[in-house]
Formats: sequence, structure tokens, C-alpha cells
Amino acid sequence: MIRSVILFFLFSTISFYGTAQKKVIINGNIQGLKDGSKVYLVPNTLEKWRDSAIVQRGQFHFERLITHEANYSIRLSKNFEDGKWMDFYIAAGTLNITGRDGNFYHLQTSGSPYAQQYNDYLSFLRKDGIDRKLNILFIENADAVKRKDSVASDHLFNEYKSLYAKKIELIKKWITAHPSSPISAYLLYTEIRSGSKADEMEILLNRLFANAKDNYFGKTLQKEITAENAGTIGKIARDFTQNDTSGHPVSLHNFRGRYVLLDFWASWCLPCREENPEFVSVYNKYKDKNFTILGVSFDNERSAWIKAIQTDHLPWTQVSDLKSWDNVAGKKYDIRSLPANFLLDPQGKIIAKYLNGEELNNVLSKYLN
Repeated sequence: MIRSVILFFLFSTISFYGTAQKKVIINGNIQGLKDGSKVYLVPNTLEKWRDSAIVQRGQFHFERLITHEANYSIRLSKNFEDGKWMDFYIAAGTLNITGRDGNFYHLQTSGSPYAQQYNDYLSFLRKDGIDRKLNILFIENADAVKRKDSVASDHLFNEYKSLYAKKIELIKKWITAHPSSPISAYLLYTEIRSGSKADEMEILLNRLFANAKDNYFGKTLQKEITAENAGTIGKIARDFTQNDTSGHPVSLHNFRGRYVLLDFWASWCLPCREENPEFVSVYNKYKDKNFTILGVSFDNERSAWIKAIQTDHLPWTQVSDLKSWDNVAGKKYDIRSLPANFLLDPQGKIIAKYLNGEELNNVLSKYLN
């Protein structure tokens, strides 16, 4: 079951959020299809909708609103069947799909923006038949899972992963050769993103021309990279300003010249409160050796925040905008759980993160003893 889910996500790795919709018209003319049969339009995404059209004299028609330009499939069944489906790229406008003898593997698209570019991409992958092989392995693995044949499933799964890795390398080559195509941003987001580090993604995205990434995929990917890089060891910590307990603005850059533990916490966070005594001990040990702590609270009630500081005897500077999980500083560092912290050197560079009291003491002992 787990493997089938993993394989599904290798095929389908994106979900969408509400934005302005675009109208798409799809005209199909595939001679050889049976009158009265159905053709299905399916997003190769985590979108839930499916659409179908009735075939008459080899022709079919779709007309719908889409949220984003993306990759979709035309199929003869609701599920993947080898040789009976074809991927294509939808953008706003009219897309024409033509072919003959009911052969979906060699359909041609035209009319819609980027249709030819996506055709070129598919042709590039088909030189080695890699997508066809992956589809066969996908179906065979699903069958093995249904039969509860773990030996066959293990073998097929490993074979799939190996072949999929080769596909990823081919996709990277295509993206590098097409820096002006929005399809490159789409492929980076849907195909490359899940198995790559932020640094690699940033390099690949930066190679694209501005027009190629001025879209949902490019912008969303840039936001994710920016968020992930915010807490990367070796990066300069992002500056911010928030009020302290007296209402005075405090900026992170004011702490340059010292080692600083940037500590995200909240009065209602029990693990944070349990760790506070250890941090107090480390603070007292190194406060006269060029070290301090800057606490950033995710509280939304000033009274609870102040009471926790007093109860836990926290002597260092504390700031908060009292916006809980919408804390602006927290968003800069992509904080999704508490406690969270980052140790900065005197130049403001992140040198360690997510430390408990003992780990913080061990790291500081290397720099301050």
C-alpha cells in the first residue's frame, strides 16, 4: 500500500489553490475511436475534478475553466492504460488534438500556447521510451500490490525508482536547454522539486528567463526556496524588528558582534517551557563571553507572554508582535512548529539550529572557551 501511494505521488506531485480561472477549449479529432465511447480529461495533479466527452465520428469536445496552466491527460479509460492516454500542456485558449487509429501515444496538439513546446518535451522523453516503461512498471506494481506479492512489488518498485531517476536527469537537460519556456518552471515544480534540495532548485530556477518563471509555478517555487533558505546553516539570518516587553522596537541586526540564539517559543508551548531552565543555565554561563539570546514569542496575549517570562526567569531580550502563528519574524524563518531556534555568529550567519540546552552548551564551548 505504501509503495503504491509513493508511486502515485511520483506521478502526481502538486496541489492548487484558488486563483483567477482561465477558459480552455479542447477540440479532439482522433479517427478510429468508436462512436458513443467516452474520452476522459484528467489532470495529472492532486486536483479532484475529472471530465468526460462522448465521441462522435472520431470527434470530441471539452470546454472548462482551469486554475493554472498545467499538465493533463486525455485517456480512453478512467485509469492509465498503456497506449491509450497522452499527456499535454493546457494554457488559456483553444487546444486542438489530432490523431488516427485510436493511437493515443502519437497524438499531436496545436493551437494552444506552448503546445508545440510540450510536444517537443514529450518527444525528447520518448526517444528512449522512458515514459512508456514507467507507465508499464506503474501498472505492474499496482497489480503486484493487489496480489499482495511483496517480492514482485519490491523488485518493480526499485526498478521504477532507478528508471525515474534517469527521467529526472533527462528533464533537467530539457529545462536547461529551454530557459525561456514556462513549461520549464512547471517541470521544475512538478518533477524536480520533490527530490531536490533548495540550493539545487535555486540554481535551476535562476537559470530560467524572467518570462519563464512569471507564473504560478515559478512564483510558488521561489517562495518555497526563499522560505527554506531562511533557516539554512551558512546563510545570513534575516533581519526583522518587533517590540519588546516595554513596547520598544528591537531589530535583529542590533545584535551583530555577538553570538545570538534566536529562540522562537510561546507561553503555551510546553516543550519550550521545559527547555527554558536549560537555556537560562547556558545563558548565565556565557553571557559575559559575547553570547546572548533573543526570544521571539508566538503568543497572542500579552499577559500570558509576560507571565511566562517572569515565571521562567528569562533575563534576555524578548520580542513579539502578538500574532501567534502569523508572527512576521516566524514567517521569515518558515517556522511551522515550536520550539525552534537558530544560533548566529557575530556576523549574523546561522551556524547551528534546533538546539536543546545541552547541544547549545556544547556548540558554544567550541567558540567561547
